[in-house]
This record gives sequence, C-alpha cells and structure tokens, in this order.
Amino acid sequence: MTTLVTGATGNTGRHVVAELLRRGQGVRALTRDPVAAARLLPAGAEMVAGTHTEPERLDDALRGVSRLHITVTAGLAEVGPELVRRAVGAGVAAAALLDDGHAGRAYHLTGYEALTPRERITLLSEAVERKIDFVAITHEQAVERLTATGVSRADAEYVVGWYARPTEDSTTVVDTVQRVTGRTPRTFAQWVNDHAERFRSPR
Repeated sequence: MTTLVTGATGNTGRHVVAELLRRGQGVRALTRDPVAAARLLPAGAEMVAGTHTEPERLDDALRGVSRLHITVTAGLAEVGPELVRRAVGAGVAAAALLDDGHAGRAYHLTGYEALTPRERITLLSEAVERKIDFVAITHEQAVERLTATGVSRADAEYVVGWYARPTEDSTTVVDTVQRVTGRTPRTFAQWVNDHAERFRSPR
C-alpha cells in the first residue's frame, strides 16, 4: 500500500515520510519541487509534483494511493509554552495511518514536559556552551515583529495573545505519544543536544 504525504519536505511531512519508509511502507511525496525534494528526503520515496491547495490537479498523484496524510499549517502550530517536536507527531501519524483502531479519532499531542520559554533558553544555552539572554518584549513589539514578516495584523494579535494567555491544554502534558507509538517522547534537552551544532554560531 502507498501513502501520499502532502507537504513532504516540511517540518512535519519529511518526518512522516521517513517514519513510513522506516516501517517499510510505500511513500509518494507531494511537493512543489520534486527535484529539490529528492535531495532532502530519504531514498525510496516517490516524488510527485503538486500541492494539496490545488486538489483539482492531483488526479495522477492520488492514483493507486490507499492512504493520505495532509499536513495543515496555519502559522499557529508552532506557538505555545511547550515546544512539540514535529517528529514526535510524525510517529503518531504513521501509527494512525498503519495500525488498526485509529479511525475517527483525534489525538492531542504534547512533548515530554511543559517548559517556559525562559527554561528552554536555559537548556539551549547549556547545550551550545554559550550564554544566551532571555529578553522580554512588549505586546506591541511582538506584534510588529510578526507583521514585519508578512503576517496579518489580526493573526499577529492572535498569536501574541495566545502566548500571553495560554490555554490550560497548552501547558498540560498528556501521554498520547507513549500510548499510540509505544515510545517515550524525547525531552527538549535531548532534542537540543542532538541539534546543538545548528544553534552554534562562530565565536
């Protein structure tokens, strides 16, 4: 059976592709640039040009596919006091796609622990062996920084407001990943140490 993965080179999609291939499954990777995607994704994935935002042009991509993974990103998925690793979500997605008993279910995912931004900066500073200061900014400064990147004023206000007044769900750790995948989520410290070189800058 073959799974079509949309947004295959994105932060979530590429991990879903890798996890499905690791499990010996057929993968068709939907991407706007198949040539570039072939350099980024593991060997074994079939590249196909397209985007899920233009479903009317996906007949060829969907032909012969038995499962579909759609990555939805509205700019808000990355915010919150707890940084949820996309790769952890990919493991849950792969299990939901391949194993029985997940039809019609929705899963709330969290990482191993709930950390504040200041706590994450401390762990990052320790991993790269360099002092990194946590500097708080005002509501308006945060909104201006987002709108400067092209985010609408309304979305910027929503995101900043979400940071300022996080919901209880965003700070409550649940065991969904363990239950669905049988694996304990990695801690933020483990993730930082694994990728420390990407955060280091020349001294």
